[in-house]
Amino acid sequence: MPRFAANLSFLFHEVPFEQRFARAAAAGFAGVEYFFPYALPATRIAGLLEDHGLSQVLFNLPAGDWEAGERGIATHPGRVEEFRASVARALDYACALGCPQVNCLAGIPPAGGTVYLTAADADGMMVSMIQSNYESFGSGVVAAGTGIALQNRGAGFVSTPGHPNQVGPRKRPRHSILPAFVTRGDQPVMSFGVMGGAMQPQGHAQIIVNLIDFGMTLQQAGDAPRIHHD
Repeated sequence: MPRFAANLSFLFHEVPFEQRFARAAAAGFAGVEYFFPYALPATRIAGLLEDHGLSQVLFNLPAGDWEAGERGIATHPGRVEEFRASVARALDYACALGCPQVNCLAGIPPAGGTVYLTAADADGMMVSMIQSNYESFGSGVVAAGTGIALQNRGAGFVSTPGHPNQVGPRKRPRHSILPAFVTRGDQPVMSFGVMGGAMQPQGHAQIIVNLIDFGMTLQQAGDAPRIHHD
C-alpha cells in the first residue's frame, strides 16, 4: 500500500505555514515534506511534528538566493565552502527533526561546459583533447558501463536547405570544438587549445601570434589578454 506525504509547500495554502501541519494530520497524512525548514527554528518544527503525530519525510538543502532565481549551488565551482556549510546546516535540521533524508538541489549550471586538456611525454607523444557536453548534461544519455555522458551537438543541425549544417545522412554538425596541434613538417611541435565556443578559432590564432610573432613563452601566450569578436 503506497504511503503519501503531504508537501506543505504546495498544499493547504489557505492557512499560514505553521498551521498546515494540523491540516495535514486532519487530512490523514502521517508524514510531511516541504521545500525548506530554515525560516523557523528546528525546535519549533519538531514541536509541530510532535503535536500532530507527524514525521518529517524530506526537505531540501539550502538553495542559495531563491528569490533571485537560484535553485541550488552544488554546480557552482566557486561556492564550495558555501555548499559545505549548507550541507552542515541541513544535517543539523535533519537530526533535530528525525528526517531520514534530504534532497540536494544541484542548481542551474553556470554557462559553459567545455574542458580542454593536453599532455606530452619526453618522447614527444602528445594528446590534445577537448570535451564538451554542449548544453547542460548534453544528450542526457550515458554510455553503458562507462559513466560518460554523451554530448548533444546534434542540436546544431538545421533544416534550412543549403546551410552547411543542414541535417542529412552520414553527417556530423559543424561546431567549435577544436583541439589543436602545431606541426613542423610532419612532426608535432605543440598541442594546445582554448575553450569558449566561437572564441576558440580566435583564441588559437592569438596564441600562435603571441608565440611566433611576439616571442612569448607558452605560459605568457596563455596568460595574455585576448580579443573576442562576436
